Amino acid sequence: MEIWDPHDFWDWGGDGPWSRSPWNPSMNVNYRAGGTILREGWPHHPSHRPNPFFLAPEKGDAVLLEYQERFVARVLEETLEFPNVLYCIDNEARASPEWSLHWARFMRERAKEAGVELQLAEMWDPWDLRHELHRVTYEHPELFTFVEASQNNWSSGRVHYDRLIWLRGVLERSGRPRPMNNVKIYGAPRPREPAIPALNVDRFWRCIFAGCANARFHRPPTGIGLSPLSQAVIRAARTFASSFDIFSSEPRPDLVESPREAYCLAKPGEAYALYLPSGGRVRLKADCRGSVECLCLNPEGSSFTAREVRRVEEEVQLRAPSEATWLALVLPRA
Repeated sequence: MEIWDPHDFWDWGGDGPWSRSPWNPSMNVNYRAGGTILREGWPHHPSHRPNPFFLAPEKGDAVLLEYQERFVARVLEETLEFPNVLYCIDNEARASPEWSLHWARFMRERAKEAGVELQLAEMWDPWDLRHELHRVTYEHPELFTFVEASQNNWSSGRVHYDRLIWLRGVLERSGRPRPMNNVKIYGAPRPREPAIPALNVDRFWRCIFAGCANARFHRPPTGIGLSPLSQAVIRAARTFASSFDIFSSEPRPDLVESPREAYCLAKPGEAYALYLPSGGRVRLKADCRGSVECLCLNPEGSSFTAREVRRVEEEVQLRAPSEATWLALVLPRA
């Protein structure tokens, strides 16, 4: 559940959601523009210049903040009784840290009064997870219990993966590791462009192989939603997870070498999983002696379609059945 969406607070071409919003001073009887920091018109895109609505805690607008807090408190009255709700303060936020910290503390206090442990994150707008705004989340583990990495999914290739690995390292070193979630995995190269299905699927698998806790296709037009292709990929992910313990493995990019992109999840000495976006040859530094079983799965299907056993010393050499996308399991055998 997202509490606020900044995209509801600006006017698209002079006739956007802000002009019709009940929060707009011209659309309610509780306050007027002159009595708050709000303006009746706001033509600026939220990623460029957020509406003053998102400055109420920072600017000390007591009138506006009172109504905001009453609104959030009312929402929580309806939802806190349900134990399966993940809360996110904003959708693609570029507000000041004071805004997010205020709501994190406010929501935690209300949850504490209700005797509920709140699962909370913030979704920041910058694509680069190293941006200073993202630090607000991972530097406050007492407030944010998981990390929303969705905007990283505008990146592609190795950059997309490496930034998730970087974030995972930051969270591990903090002493308070937390799940990395992806409620939106985009398929478009850039905003306002149509999705490219192969790109959406590629980002989905990289999120999994970077050790993320969840992966979800975004809606059309910038994602492929719950299309036949995404359903096939989800089935393949279920099949894959039934044969490999994803949640007790860890990303190990140091164990795999390939002239093409290749990604590895491993339980060293027990099981190794590979994601090969375009097939090819792979050298895997497997901690085993003797034989290994190699199984390959085409993500467009839902069953393993190739199997072989190789003798190894310090590494396993394998080649995907084709230059299509493949998953592989490498299982040491006695």
